[in-house]
Amino acid sequence: MSWRRFIVIAAFVAAIGAVLALNGRAAGRVGGRAGIQLSEVSHESGIDFVHQETTLDPKLANIAAHIAALGACVSVADFNNDNWPDLYFTTSRFGAANALYVNQHDGTFRNVAAEAGVASLNRPGEGVSMGAVWGDYDNDGNEDLFVYKWGYPQLLHNLGNGRFEDVTEKAGLKRWMNSNGAIWFDFDRDGLLDLYVTGYFRSDIDFWHLKTTHVMQESWDFASNGGKNLLFKNMGDGTFKDVTDSLGVGSTRWTLAAAAADFNDDGWPDLYLANDYGPEELFINHGGKRFELARAGLEDDSKSGMAVAIGDVYNRDRHDIFVTNISERGFLFQGNNLRINFLKELGRFDEIAKGVVADAGWAWGAQFGDRITMGCWTW
Repeated sequence: MSWRRFIVIAAFVAAIGAVLALNGRAAGRVGGRAGIQLSEVSHESGIDFVHQETTLDPKLANIAAHIAALGACVSVADFNNDNWPDLYFTTSRFGAANALYVNQHDGTFRNVAAEAGVASLNRPGEGVSMGAVWGDYDNDGNEDLFVYKWGYPQLLHNLGNGRFEDVTEKAGLKRWMNSNGAIWFDFDRDGLLDLYVTGYFRSDIDFWHLKTTHVMQESWDFASNGGKNLLFKNMGDGTFKDVTDSLGVGSTRWTLAAAAADFNDDGWPDLYLANDYGPEELFINHGGKRFELARAGLEDDSKSGMAVAIGDVYNRDRHDIFVTNISERGFLFQGNNLRINFLKELGRFDEIAKGVVADAGWAWGAQFGDRITMGCWTW
């Protein structure tokens, strides 16, 4: 046996050993539940927000409950730079107001959305809110607000005085989409936040003036007829340029959530997509010039991805992935995915979810965090 072959075999065996060892550690953890108690304090904190679902064209009455179940969102940022987190809530009915709760520093919040100019975003002809993400796109030290919608999204520039200005059209972002997710990330590392917007339903669909009722997925397992995801490059002058096609990230696989991180440790942020009606997708960033769809053990594992979270499960300085899926016993039980990152060793993720991690009901959102301060992340 040549020394080169020996090294390759030894490295492969070591990688397999690492996978088995980490799986064993996971198996020992998921069975236990550390004690934790939470108290409901919304009302006494001054937060009485109630999400209202969107109304739809009567032609969709038979599936309206299914389609209109989306759109409830809360996003967190310190928009007024007082070192206290504030909250932005979205609702999804025409005429209903979104809410911006400013932190009063005493455990209470006050809704300032109307005076800030971020309340009345749900208007006929413009669309309804599905969620929002904060990001300082112009590097002026103030968190700006992007609201993704079924309709025209809105970019709201933080003026630094408690008010926001709608700069959507000026920024080149007034594109009708039926989006249920967006993230800010600097894909080309030029120091400016770029914007990735997911398209769930096709962009030619107006849910209040339908031309066709053929709006749903072509397959329950490998659908690719959803809305097109779009990547907008920040040009540094207040405008954005659509670079989706040139960079190869225009997935149409019914993306509900996206996350960005350097999964292969090459210094460039990659994209991970949680897709409904099909497999998850990982797009590897090649120097900010193009993205490549990686196999990574994802292409045949078809589920219904609702959300994606990133964390380092075993403190290995790796980005691991947790994706929630439809898991409703008696309806459709798929189980959540906890994917451990072995891209360096094996070119793939290893799915290890079991027990309460896999079976958490019909979960929509998830986050990692060191809940019991022992150095390892929980989810």
